[in-house]
Amino acid sequence: MDQLCNQKDSAFFTRKELARRWKLSPQTLDRWEWNGTGPKCTRFGRCVRYYYQDVRAYEEQGKVPQGRKRITKKN
Repeated sequence: MDQLCNQKDSAFFTRKELARRWKLSPQTLDRWEWNGTGPKCTRFGRCVRYYYQDVRAYEEQGKVPQGRKRITKKN
């Protein structure tokens, strides 16, 4: 099982990789999984992987929100 968690495969995104790609926090993806929203993911024990094809399909549907932008006050 640990081999699956540590294995790098271009057909999958890890939660951290997908969060970086979409400029979201990994916790947001975790919450989406819990709520049943977001792209389809696969669990290998405690490891979560997103198939590349599922991620692309989700992106093409235009469902990816933009990451938060930091608001700065102007003096």
